[in-house]
Amino acid sequence: MMIFLISEGITEGPFVGGRKLDPLATYSVTVNEGLAALLPAMGLQLSNLKVLPDLEYVVLRDYVMRIGEVETGSQGRIMDVADIKHRR
Repeated sequence: MMIFLISEGITEGPFVGGRKLDPLATYSVTVNEGLAALLPAMGLQLSNLKVLPDLEYVVLRDYVMRIGEVETGSQGRIMDVADIKHRR
């Protein structure tokens, strides 16, 4: 179980499946082993952890092949800082 402390003043997000996160609900998430190892250090409790032999790259490839089409685009969250440094 992952437990998040949500401040009362928050009016937006976080969202799960388009719906506002319910702090009393239990959610299932998929993460790689590295993130799963870090979550307890962040104060997040894990239960029913299942480590699978599948590499995330293979799982993603198979998923993309199954759905047949991927819509790409930037959400503006990742920035090429090397490009910014060269402009100065």
